[in-house]
Amino acid sequence: MNLANRTGTRPLAAQQPGATLRERALGAATLVGGALVVASAGLHFHLWEVTYRHVPTIGPLFLLQALTGLLIGLAIVGSRRHLAAAAGAGFMAASAGGLVVATTSLGLFGFRESLAAPFAGLLLGIEFLGLVALAPAGVLGSLRVVATLRERRSAASPPVASPASLHVPAPVAPRPVVA
Repeated sequence: MNLANRTGTRPLAAQQPGATLRERALGAATLVGGALVVASAGLHFHLWEVTYRHVPTIGPLFLLQALTGLLIGLAIVGSRRHLAAAAGAGFMAASAGGLVVATTSLGLFGFRESLAAPFAGLLLGIEFLGLVALAPAGVLGSLRVVATLRERRSAASPPVASPASLHVPAPVAPRPVVA
Protein backbone atom coordinates (compact mmCIF):
# COMPACT_ATOMS: atom_id res chain seq x y z
CA MET A 1 0.00 0.00 0.00
CA ASN A 2 1.47 3.38 -0.87
CA LEU A 3 2.14 6.21 1.56
CA ALA A 4 -0.70 8.38 0.25
CA ASN A 5 -3.26 5.72 1.13
CA ARG A 6 -1.85 5.00 4.59
CA THR A 7 -1.10 8.40 6.05
CA GLY A 8 -2.64 11.75 6.82
CA THR A 9 -2.95 12.47 3.12
CA ARG A 10 -6.01 10.24 2.78
CA PRO A 11 -9.59 11.29 3.56
CA LEU A 12 -10.90 10.83 7.07
CA ALA A 13 -12.57 7.48 7.76
CA ALA A 14 -15.89 9.26 8.29
CA GLN A 15 -16.18 9.52 4.51
CA GLN A 16 -15.82 5.77 4.02
CA PRO A 17 -18.85 3.45 3.75
CA GLY A 18 -19.54 1.67 7.04
CA ALA A 19 -17.78 4.28 9.18
CA THR A 20 -18.23 3.85 12.92
CA LEU A 21 -19.92 6.41 15.13
CA ARG A 22 -16.50 7.48 16.47
CA GLU A 23 -15.20 7.99 12.93
CA ARG A 24 -18.27 10.01 11.98
CA ALA A 25 -17.91 12.14 15.13
CA LEU A 26 -14.25 12.73 14.31
CA GLY A 27 -15.22 13.77 10.77
CA ALA A 28 -17.89 16.15 12.07
CA ALA A 29 -15.46 17.67 14.58
CA THR A 30 -12.94 18.16 11.77
CA LEU A 31 -15.50 20.00 9.65
CA VAL A 32 -16.47 22.20 12.60
CA GLY A 33 -12.79 22.86 13.28
CA GLY A 34 -12.25 23.84 9.65
CA ALA A 35 -15.19 26.24 9.83
CA LEU A 36 -13.70 27.74 13.01
CA VAL A 37 -10.36 28.27 11.25
CA VAL A 38 -12.20 30.14 8.48
CA ALA A 39 -14.09 32.19 11.10
CA SER A 40 -10.82 33.09 12.83
CA ALA A 41 -9.35 34.11 9.48
CA GLY A 42 -12.38 36.27 8.72
CA LEU A 43 -12.15 38.05 12.06
CA HIS A 44 -8.43 38.65 11.61
CA PHE A 45 -9.08 40.14 8.18
CA HIS A 46 -11.79 42.38 9.62
CA LEU A 47 -9.49 43.53 12.43
CA TRP A 48 -6.67 44.15 9.96
CA GLU A 49 -9.00 46.16 7.74
CA VAL A 50 -10.41 48.45 10.45
CA THR A 51 -7.49 48.81 12.87
CA TYR A 52 -4.31 46.78 12.60
CA ARG A 53 -3.33 47.60 9.02
CA HIS A 54 -1.64 50.73 10.39
CA VAL A 55 0.31 48.94 13.15
CA PRO A 56 3.91 48.17 12.13
CA THR A 57 4.82 44.45 12.06
CA ILE A 58 1.53 43.35 13.66
CA GLY A 59 -0.57 44.72 10.79
CA PRO A 60 1.07 42.64 8.04
CA LEU A 61 1.03 39.62 10.36
CA PHE A 62 -2.75 40.00 10.81
CA LEU A 63 -3.20 40.02 7.04
CA LEU A 64 -0.88 37.00 6.65
CA GLN A 65 -2.79 35.21 9.39
CA ALA A 66 -6.11 35.93 7.70
CA LEU A 67 -4.93 34.63 4.32
CA THR A 68 -3.19 31.57 5.77
CA GLY A 69 -6.19 30.72 7.93
CA LEU A 70 -8.52 30.97 4.96
CA LEU A 71 -6.35 28.59 2.91
CA ILE A 72 -5.95 26.08 5.76
CA GLY A 73 -9.64 26.24 6.67
CA LEU A 74 -10.72 25.65 3.09
CA ALA A 75 -8.24 22.77 2.80
CA ILE A 76 -9.72 21.17 5.93
CA VAL A 77 -13.33 21.57 4.83
CA GLY A 78 -12.61 20.67 1.20
CA SER A 79 -10.38 17.66 1.71
CA ARG A 80 -11.15 16.45 5.24
CA ARG A 81 -7.69 14.93 5.52
CA HIS A 82 -5.66 14.30 8.65
CA LEU A 83 -2.71 16.37 7.48
CA ALA A 84 -4.92 19.42 6.89
CA ALA A 85 -6.52 18.93 10.33
CA ALA A 86 -3.06 18.82 11.93
CA ALA A 87 -2.11 22.05 10.13
CA GLY A 88 -5.33 23.65 11.32
CA ALA A 89 -4.72 22.60 14.92
CA GLY A 90 -1.21 24.04 14.77
CA PHE A 91 -2.51 27.24 13.23
CA MET A 92 -5.14 27.68 15.95
CA ALA A 93 -2.61 26.96 18.71
CA ALA A 94 -0.14 29.48 17.24
CA SER A 95 -2.85 32.10 16.80
CA ALA A 96 -4.10 31.74 20.37
CA GLY A 97 -0.51 31.68 21.63
CA GLY A 98 0.26 34.91 19.80
CA LEU A 99 -2.71 36.63 21.40
CA VAL A 100 -1.77 35.38 24.86
CA VAL A 101 1.85 36.52 24.44
CA ALA A 102 0.64 39.93 23.22
CA THR A 103 -1.34 40.37 26.45
CA THR A 104 1.73 39.87 28.65
CA SER A 105 3.93 42.68 29.88
CA LEU A 106 6.47 41.78 27.16
CA GLY A 107 4.01 42.08 24.31
CA LEU A 108 4.56 40.72 20.82
CA PHE A 109 7.04 42.58 18.57
CA GLY A 110 6.72 45.58 20.88
CA PHE A 111 2.91 45.58 20.68
CA ARG A 112 0.75 44.97 23.76
CA GLU A 113 -2.84 43.83 23.50
CA SER A 114 -5.65 43.49 26.00
CA LEU A 115 -8.29 40.79 26.23
CA ALA A 116 -10.74 43.69 26.63
CA ALA A 117 -10.00 44.74 23.03
CA PRO A 118 -12.82 44.20 20.53
CA PHE A 119 -13.03 40.57 19.38
CA ALA A 120 -10.01 39.46 21.50
CA GLY A 121 -12.07 37.23 23.80
CA LEU A 122 -14.15 35.95 20.89
CA LEU A 123 -11.03 35.10 18.88
CA LEU A 124 -9.44 33.33 21.82
CA GLY A 125 -12.61 31.26 22.27
CA ILE A 126 -12.84 30.40 18.56
CA GLU A 127 -9.18 29.42 18.43
CA PHE A 128 -9.44 27.25 21.55
CA LEU A 129 -12.56 25.47 20.25
CA GLY A 130 -10.93 25.00 16.84
CA LEU A 131 -7.86 23.48 18.45
CA VAL A 132 -9.99 21.10 20.51
CA ALA A 133 -12.00 20.09 17.43
CA LEU A 134 -8.99 19.56 15.14
CA ALA A 135 -6.39 18.07 17.48
CA PRO A 136 -7.80 14.49 17.54
CA ALA A 137 -7.76 14.14 13.75
CA GLY A 138 -4.32 15.74 13.58
CA VAL A 139 -2.92 13.39 16.21
CA LEU A 140 -4.41 10.32 14.52
CA GLY A 141 -2.99 11.41 11.19
CA SER A 142 0.44 11.99 12.70
CA LEU A 143 0.39 8.56 14.35
CA ARG A 144 -0.48 6.95 11.03
CA VAL A 145 2.37 8.73 9.28
CA VAL A 146 4.85 7.55 11.93
CA ALA A 147 3.53 3.97 11.77
CA THR A 148 3.73 3.92 7.98
CA LEU A 149 7.27 5.27 7.96
CA ARG A 150 8.31 2.63 10.51
CA GLU A 151 6.72 -0.11 8.39
CA ARG A 152 8.53 1.13 5.30
CA ARG A 153 11.84 1.35 7.13
CA SER A 154 11.54 -2.16 8.54
CA ALA A 155 10.46 -3.59 5.16
CA ALA A 156 13.31 -1.87 3.31
CA SER A 157 16.15 -2.88 5.61
CA PRO A 158 17.28 -6.46 6.23
CA PRO A 159 16.84 -7.79 9.75
CA VAL A 160 19.73 -7.05 12.05
CA ALA A 161 21.06 -9.96 14.07
CA SER A 162 21.27 -9.40 17.79
CA PRO A 163 24.57 -10.20 19.56
CA ALA A 164 22.87 -13.06 21.39
CA SER A 165 21.97 -14.74 18.11
CA LEU A 166 25.50 -14.63 16.74
CA HIS A 167 27.66 -17.70 17.47
CA VAL A 168 31.22 -16.68 18.13
CA PRO A 169 33.63 -19.52 19.00
CA ALA A 170 35.53 -19.19 22.22
CA PRO A 171 39.10 -18.02 21.81
CA VAL A 172 41.64 -20.83 21.60
CA ALA A 173 44.86 -20.52 23.57
CA PRO A 174 48.00 -20.90 21.46
CA ARG A 175 49.74 -24.25 21.79
CA PRO A 176 53.29 -24.25 23.01
CA VAL A 177 55.89 -24.84 20.35
CA VAL A 178 58.07 -27.91 21.06
CA ALA A 179 61.54 -27.78 19.57
